[in-house]
Amino acid sequence: MESNKKYEIMAFEGRIKALKSFGDVKEGEVGGFIDTESNLSHEGDCWVYDNAQVSDGARLTDNATARDNCRIDGQAWIWGNAKISGDAVVDDYAQISGYAKIYESAKVIGDAKITDHAMVYEFAQVKGDAHIGESAWIYGNAMVSGYAKVTGKAFVFGNAVVKKKMHVGDEESLGTKQVPTEASVLGFLKGLHEDVSEIKLKNGRVYRKETVTTEEWHMIPTDK
Repeated sequence: MESNKKYEIMAFEGRIKALKSFGDVKEGEVGGFIDTESNLSHEGDCWVYDNAQVSDGARLTDNATARDNCRIDGQAWIWGNAKISGDAVVDDYAQISGYAKIYESAKVIGDAKITDHAMVYEFAQVKGDAHIGESAWIYGNAMVSGYAKVTGKAFVFGNAVVKKKMHVGDEESLGTKQVPTEASVLGFLKGLHEDVSEIKLKNGRVYRKETVTTEEWHMIPTDK
């Protein structure tokens, strides 16, 4: 009877070795590190490449991949066609799915969810119960936490910090310029065409103040 197993764990090394060819993996190819077979499904084309590590109760299923020196720990679940690479870390109960990509030195922890075609890279961090979805990009030194949600074609970058229940969506962007706000939303919104002196968050909406002298604030919806 033909075995349904597609790999074995090499004794004394913890590395995996393909028992048959699938996807772009060839029979006999040596992959990365896992603790037990529960870390990597025998179904689909999922695989741990290079020096990547999947440990503890973390799972890699479907066609998801882990490459380079990335680390997937805790109870994290990587599924669908998600890709983790570089020196990225996914830990705790984080879930990465769809065609999402986490790479370079990015970190996704807590109960955060990265879905669809979203990307988190460079030194960005996503944690708490944050959700990054659709075609959103989080990069630079940006941090998204709490119950924040970033969707659409939004960009959060630079030193931007998005937290609490803020929603950044559509083609909006936060980043680059540091501006103190009620919810530590730092930066300016791309597409305003002119600079703004301040940005603040109130009742889940972002407001901008065009000059220092005026007290007039203009609302910028972030939950279209």
